[in-house]
Amino acid sequence: MIEKLIKILGSEILICKELVNLALQKREFIINNEAEKLTNNLAKAEQLVKQVYQLKEDKVKLFEESNVTTMNDLLETFEKVEKTRVNVLLVEKRTISEDLRKEEKLNQRLVENQLDVVKFMLNMIKPKEVIPTYNRRGVSKKTGNLIGVNFKG
Repeated sequence: MIEKLIKILGSEILICKELVNLALQKREFIINNEAEKLTNNLAKAEQLVKQVYQLKEDKVKLFEESNVTTMNDLLETFEKVEKTRVNVLLVEKRTISEDLRKEEKLNQRLVENQLDVVKFMLNMIKPKEVIPTYNRRGVSKKTGNLIGVNFKG
């Protein structure tokens, strides 16, 4: 049972490390506007996340086999040395997960900034609303003259 848990936690750690690497690559793709590479990166990350969910299901099955509902309950069934091994893995996983969360938050802010730049640029090229300077009779609102007729000269 302990070996199953250690194997699951080890796999989760490896996947989380790979997700952190993908998040770092993602940042470069966002900064450099490399949409195709970003799409491929996201597809890889999606596959890894699916693997994490599968590992969580495996962990739930392990809990059910042990008749426990939490990790702490499961740890209580292990000896001190085994608890220490598992706790070390749990701390490492928590640390890597936090790193991943930070990287993804930075990436999210980058994407939001990029979207703001796109909105700004679209607003710059969007034609401004032109208010006519003449009324329905063709008289200029500024001078009072008919359009195309210059009474000054």
